[in-house]
Order: sequence, then C-alpha cells, then structure tokens
Amino acid sequence: MPLDVYKLSCPHCGSVEGYAETEIAETDFIIEADSVIEEHDFSSPAGPVSKCRCPRCGTWVDASEVEPM
Repeated sequence: MPLDVYKLSCPHCGSVEGYAETEIAETDFIIEADSVIEEHDFSSPAGPVSKCRCPRCGTWVDASEVEPM
C-alpha cells in the first residue's frame, strides 16, 4: 500500500511534499530523510501546540500548514 503524500507550506521553501513520520514508522518502506515530515508537540502559554518540521530547511511550522495531497 503506497504512503499518503502531504504538502507542507513552509515560509522559507514554499510548498514542500513529504510523508508523515508516523505513517512511515508503521511500514517497511525506506524513505529518504529529506521527504519526512516530522510532527512534535511543543508547550506554549496556551497549552500544547503541534508543529511540523520542514524536511528541506528544518523550520517548524503549525500543523495546520500540512495537508494531504
């Protein structure tokens, strides 16, 4: 089964295609590091905030900036 491709809107790189880190972990696919979109929860004064890392430049953006293609 092929992995879903996601589009991340990075303020530096523009539109970047990649694969969700959580989906890759559940498969036997070998994916290049520059196409993995990592997600992490950060603490903020308003509570936990999900951010995703741009696979090209490493900038963390709001998880709302990632959508399926």
